[in-house]
Amino acid sequence: MIEYKVSKSKNKGRKSWSINFYHPMIIDEKTGNLERIRRGTGIEEEEKVDLIIEDLQKLINDISYHNSAKREVAIKQGINEKAVEIFYRDIYINNSHEYERIREGYIPIDHLKAHKRIDIEGFSGAGKTTLLEQLLGLDLQGEKILATSTNKTTISNKEFIVSNEKDYSIVCIFKEKAKIEKYVKELIEGAILETIKNSTYDVIVRSFLETNDREFRLNYILGNISTKDKSMESSGYMSKITKYEKFEEDGTENNEELEVLLTDIISYSEGEWREYLKNEDVNIDKLSKKRRMGLEIKFIEKIMKRDWCLEFVEKIMSLINTVIHRVLGDNLIYKEVNKNGWIDFIFAEKLDRKSCLKILESVASNKKNLFGQIITPIVESIRTKGPFIPRFIEKKDDYKFIFFDGRGLDHILKEAFSIPPEIDEKLRKADKILWVNDASKGMKYDAEKFFNHIEISGYTSKLYMAFTHFDKIQGDNFYGIESKVHHIVGNMNQVLELLEGSKVENIKRNLNDKLFFLENLHKEVNKDSDSMIIEEVKDLIHKLKSPKQQGTLYSEPLKYYEYLFPIDLIESTKKYNERWDALLGFIEDQSIKALPAQNVKALSRRYAELNSLSYDGLSPVGDMQKYLLECIYKLVTKPNYFQKDFFISEENKSELVKIIMEKMSEKIYDVCKERILTLNRQTELWYRAYHLRRGEGATELRAEDIKEINRFAMPSYNISDENIEIKRFTNHLIKEVLQVVFEEVNRKYNTNIIFE
Repeated sequence: MIEYKVSKSKNKGRKSWSINFYHPMIIDEKTGNLERIRRGTGIEEEEKVDLIIEDLQKLINDISYHNSAKREVAIKQGINEKAVEIFYRDIYINNSHEYERIREGYIPIDHLKAHKRIDIEGFSGAGKTTLLEQLLGLDLQGEKILATSTNKTTISNKEFIVSNEKDYSIVCIFKEKAKIEKYVKELIEGAILETIKNSTYDVIVRSFLETNDREFRLNYILGNISTKDKSMESSGYMSKITKYEKFEEDGTENNEELEVLLTDIISYSEGEWREYLKNEDVNIDKLSKKRRMGLEIKFIEKIMKRDWCLEFVEKIMSLINTVIHRVLGDNLIYKEVNKNGWIDFIFAEKLDRKSCLKILESVASNKKNLFGQIITPIVESIRTKGPFIPRFIEKKDDYKFIFFDGRGLDHILKEAFSIPPEIDEKLRKADKILWVNDASKGMKYDAEKFFNHIEISGYTSKLYMAFTHFDKIQGDNFYGIESKVHHIVGNMNQVLELLEGSKVENIKRNLNDKLFFLENLHKEVNKDSDSMIIEEVKDLIHKLKSPKQQGTLYSEPLKYYEYLFPIDLIESTKKYNERWDALLGFIEDQSIKALPAQNVKALSRRYAELNSLSYDGLSPVGDMQKYLLECIYKLVTKPNYFQKDFFISEENKSELVKIIMEKMSEKIYDVCKERILTLNRQTELWYRAYHLRRGEGATELRAEDIKEINRFAMPSYNISDENIEIKRFTNHLIKEVLQVVFEEVNRKYNTNIIFE
């Protein structure tokens, strides 16, 4: 491996030193070479600069540091902080803890112990946002500033802190420029791929405007592109299509400049693809699917280095930045603008209600008629504080809530095997979890994944359910409120019955008095509203305010056997690796579809560069967490396993399991994240998978890298091996997770759990 050197220099007339080096993680896309970096230190003492250089060379030449997630690791290991700052400055993507630090610095909530943290979850169109607007006391006509469309879901997390102060404040954090630039490149790559695959124009447009995981939507910021087939423009159908489009577009304007950009991308791609195939001397129609895919990947990697392609990236980024500054304007807002002219975050305080809601609409809305002037896709998170209190609340001093609102779970639960870590993090920090469901449409079976995660993570006692659109349940077989409620509960039970074993009854028992049936939420709820509307909403608020109920805990000795755990763990690691081997194409499984090449690449990019733990329903960390929690849950739900005459009521056992599993969940998350991302050679392998695997055969090599990552994270048992890794892993889980949690529960709750 080449060892890169760091040098120092001093410009004429300058007293402080600068540092020069080639950055191993920043590649000049035109030349393919490492980019030369020059950084001022502001330090005059040469000895201090030499210390920085010494540690900077460690970071440059040790590939284990080549991931933005390793920034904190470097600091903890005593690497010079200035060296860390210089090395990670241009490649660092914040994680959730850093975003929280910014929010907490401007609008702190840690001290609000009396406030109940309510996380609102559910499918798109269920009425989550409408219910939230009621709980925030928003005027549903004049203050309709949050997104409510069923097919354009919320894509950033929002927090609303209810306060009795008269003024409002808001802090909004934006995704880093480097992150948005990578999304833009992904969109251009997608458009090029669909072009050379001869896809229809509407498919190309969709690939250009929206990433596969729907995490980034360019049309929100820059407007739409007409998907009319150019060949039909002279056809007799056009007058009819144009007539109906007037109703469908709902005031949405197409961005002609963006359309011209896409037309150029298509034109350049088609021309270069023909030339490429000619130079390769191949007949594309006679190639195997695998060979063609390899050629397409090689071509896209080559074309993305072209000057015209890089200019398109710069042009789109410039358009995005222009929209950001135009939308935010020059209001009395504090803006943290970095050296690239990119806004890191905004903060405003002492606002009146109208001003606060206007800012909130610009950063949180996704109304279709605002496409081209909203910046939601580049927003990481929003926290706002103010007197968000409904008019019908009489004791306003007692209305103390922090509401968490996020994206709809349709796509996530449909595609994912496990709950993404980003969702789990919200669930973990909430005091209450409010699942919102459209009563008129029934509960989707995909919801089972969510409820399973709730139970195995120990969150069941937090769970509440609100069924909206109760007034829309109609039919000859419904003869009153009671029959409608029976219908809703019956449908809910059908979904819960998909769960295994005692999970079903545990959740049903918990929900006994936590179901709410809401109607006409689109109307303002006030003291004069129909009795059912006002009473159900008030009852919901009362239950959400109520302190957590602690059930009776079993005080007699409960024994868990250490030697039973490895048996189930071996099965869990086997299932995890078989699932991912099928996803990566190493084995065939009728129930699992192998991932397309672009998904393997996108996933490796999320882990190597974007500090993101999931992509389009894929999450090694989330899957590992699910398998391990299921394994531990199985152990925890069977105390005194060999004692035949042992009896503990289901209520007592359920209460204890919830307490144990909530603590287990937090520790297991840390174990999974560490073993997938940072331990051993994991950082190096993710870096190699995304950055160094190029050309034909890149997908297979990436898959090999991810397989190696998985084999270390969840080592499998092999009857012919010494199985050193799985023994170490088992011992770590027993000593650092199971044993520690059981001891913590004994100390805090005065239980008598024995683990031997």
